[in-house]
Amino acid sequence: MSVRSTPKTTIDVIVAANTWKRRLRTAGAVCRRATEAALAAAGPKRTVEVSILLTSDAALRKLNVVFRGKDKPTNVLSFPAGH
Repeated sequence: MSVRSTPKTTIDVIVAANTWKRRLRTAGAVCRRATEAALAAAGPKRTVEVSILLTSDAALRKLNVVFRGKDKPTNVLSFPAGH
């Protein structure tokens, strides 16, 4: 008897900046739906973890300095699995 694991999708959306909450109250839901659509279009199911942080330029600038050594805001920071 073989045991097959079932693919699991985890999507975490954190809306950390009040600007996002004021301007687009459904920002978290929009991100979740867009991620689900992209994963569905990507093909065969496999275990996937996606984390999305909606925050301010100031917070993104700090993260960009820490992870990329660039002292400016960015619109995307991505990391390989396992980091």
